[in-house]
Amino acid sequence: MSNDLDNQVDVAALGVVTLANELVQVVIVPAKGCDVYELRDQKSGIDVLAKTRLMLADVQPQRFWRNSSEAWLSQYVGGWQLILPNGGAAAVVDGAEWGFHGEACMLRWTVEELSSATLRASVRLTSAPLRVERVFELRGSTLRLTERVTNESNNPTSFMWSQHPAFGAPFLDASCLISVGASEVVADDEAPGTTMAPGSVHQWPEVTAISGEPVRLDVMPAAGSGEACLAYLADFESAYFAITNPSLQLGVAMAWPLDVFPFAWYWIEAGASKGFPWFGDHYTLAVEPASSIPAQGMGVLEEKGGTPFQLGARENIEAEFEVTIFHDHRHVARVLRGGTIEFESQQ
Repeated sequence: MSNDLDNQVDVAALGVVTLANELVQVVIVPAKGCDVYELRDQKSGIDVLAKTRLMLADVQPQRFWRNSSEAWLSQYVGGWQLILPNGGAAAVVDGAEWGFHGEACMLRWTVEELSSATLRASVRLTSAPLRVERVFELRGSTLRLTERVTNESNNPTSFMWSQHPAFGAPFLDASCLISVGASEVVADDEAPGTTMAPGSVHQWPEVTAISGEPVRLDVMPAAGSGEACLAYLADFESAYFAITNPSLQLGVAMAWPLDVFPFAWYWIEAGASKGFPWFGDHYTLAVEPASSIPAQGMGVLEEKGGTPFQLGARENIEAEFEVTIFHDHRHVARVLRGGTIEFESQQ
């Protein structure tokens, strides 16, 4: 789509938006939360983002789910979501239920500007007094996302805010090397997965498994291995993560503002969950910049020592993320702003 749109676009008619250049193709779905559905390297033709067994055509509202968690997961097709104003279990806040992972990625967004390399879209939440704007700009091999959240009320408001980019096959496999700017790993205290004890604290990248054996989190387990992990990365020296597939000589890296997102949720699923929604057949790694931990919802956040993001009356906050596709076999040492990648052998 190469023509600029001067006026607002009917998203129902638009369906999906494609931003592309000779290096990267990005597919965004304004009608479904303004999700990034595809992040494709043009040279190899590989989409680095995870996909579930569901396709976009399968997404439709259902009335028989028991709760918002089941409803959210029934519409999860993979890709990259905005998690706002809640992260994790549903919670009642200011008289309204904030559903599982919040409503921002469930709503239809309004496209306000579109060209071959830029998309600007916005939405107003209904359960919280927030207006959100996302501006995507494709520059070379880097996708820049600028996100602005505005409190439209006369009262301060608190919320959870995170990104949910998930990566999968054929890009993701057991040869992948994972780099992060964090030094601490905290296992979720309720559902830590198959590796670490609930609530246990470790140093990146080697953690102590429940068995007492050392396990490295910077290497991806194999598909179908039956492994799973939910943990939180903290004590970031530099706010970034990167995944390198040496056999494909292909990688993806993300950098973000540490003052807004001091944590990252760390989620691995490699066939551990045999029932709904994965049925033993999902393979993904997600490293999710987050304002708050744990990912258990606003209802227990402060009780468990977490801190929500706070925005004053009529205030707004802007955060910028950069996601870069690169071609190299080496482990990443650091990710700098502007899409610059430093590798271990360079230091």
